[in-house]
Amino acid sequence: MRCALAGLAGLAALTVASLSAFAQDWPIKLRLQAAVPLASIYCKLLQRHAERIGKMSNGRVAIEVLSDGMIVPAFEILGAVDQGIAEAGYAWPH
Repeated sequence: MRCALAGLAGLAALTVASLSAFAQDWPIKLRLQAAVPLASIYCKLLQRHAERIGKMSNGRVAIEVLSDGMIVPAFEILGAVDQGIAEAGYAWPH
């Protein structure tokens, strides 16, 4: 659970940091792909986090949480973010 909370805190920091990289074209829409299915508690936590970011930014930031395989397979998430295929990813090594 601590790893999940640390991951969410890191996601929040990355989200805030990435906002400064954008010109102020609102709303900013980010696709975040998780390495777990939508029914997973981790995906549900990410969705709650995305909703909170939307509320805290007054709708200027919209994060769409996507489950495993919706853009790329789980083990390709980091590469997809690096190549700009997805704006954010949530995965961890086992």
